[in-house]
Amino acid sequence: MLRNLIFLFLLVFAGCRDHSLINSSSIKMIKAVRYRTPTDSITQTYTASREIDHIVKGLNSNKKEPVYFTAPDCDIHIIYGDSTLNVLCRGNAMKYKGATYRLNHSVEEILY
Repeated sequence: MLRNLIFLFLLVFAGCRDHSLINSSSIKMIKAVRYRTPTDSITQTYTASREIDHIVKGLNSNKKEPVYFTAPDCDIHIIYGDSTLNVLCRGNAMKYKGATYRLNHSVEEILY
């Protein structure tokens, strides 16, 4: 009986490890638009799976918290086969689907 209880306890907590916002399974490409000035920007395209995994891991390592979010300095477009997600970033904060998150690393570190 005790063994069954321990197994049930481990099973419950085994599924609680990964709470990722962005699913990386079928991403075709990531485009990052970095704004240097309001009228000047640089667009970078990432298609290698290693780069995509690094970016998604960096964006998923976050903590939801209310952040005063001004104009973004980077706009990340995550392109799937049938849809596109848009993530706005500034420094070490991001805005995704109306909610703000504090990233563990800055956007510059995430995008290399």
